[in-house]
Amino acid sequence: MRFIAPLLALCLLPTFPDIGASVIVFDDFGPSGTNSALSGRTPVTSPGNDWIGYSSGTSFGWQVSDGEAQYGSSSVQNGMAGILLSANYFADNPNVYSLKSTMSMTDIDATTWYGVGFSESIGTVPDRGFYIAGPTEGRPWIFARNNGELNVRAGGATGSTIYSQTGKDFSSFEMELVLDTSVANWTVDAFFNGVQLDLNGGSIGMTYTYSTNPSSLGAIGFSSSANAQGTIQSITLETIPEPQTYAIILGAVCLVGLIARRRR
Repeated sequence: MRFIAPLLALCLLPTFPDIGASVIVFDDFGPSGTNSALSGRTPVTSPGNDWIGYSSGTSFGWQVSDGEAQYGSSSVQNGMAGILLSANYFADNPNVYSLKSTMSMTDIDATTWYGVGFSESIGTVPDRGFYIAGPTEGRPWIFARNNGELNVRAGGATGSTIYSQTGKDFSSFEMELVLDTSVANWTVDAFFNGVQLDLNGGSIGMTYTYSTNPSSLGAIGFSSSANAQGTIQSITLETIPEPQTYAIILGAVCLVGLIARRRR
């Protein structure tokens, strides 16, 4: 009889809505052997939105090659690619969003970089990116340099850097941003290979809080400098449960246990 309460609680979990993560966009750039421009590709999972961005010829801009995305080796200017969801998407759909990407960067002594982030729109011509103030500005964005430096910025420019650390191993890694648009002042958390980064520099917590929300955000994607050397294996945008969801689950488990005890 003592096992009935926990078992019943587990059975109740599927009845709670939105307990698990809900994937909005996912792409792993397969199948292997596919070689084409990234722009125009349909992701594995999306609300019906294809990739847009700077892609030109076979080696300029963003390309897909053998199941990976990469910035063309002949590109002489920076460029970006992404999924445009809708205007003000993240403000109109308040939630906790996780944006993550798996990548590999070549270890060379260069400040060239790959980045992933949120923006208002995606530039489809060269010399556009998350680093430029305006519609393509990354707010926030996280990027890895070929020389092992990891950066997180709340906005596009250098002055908005909220994390910078050298000596990282980028041979195979995952970067993640968690943007909470369900609170009055939006917050950002960042992770490298699952380890949370300190974005506020304070003694309490690691979260960055916007004083003014970037409420016009409507896109996610990649930004690259010219001559960056690396490949991207996947990108995922999903909503994740808020902390109070787990409190509801715990409360339900305790309630079931209490009822079971009273009936014995």
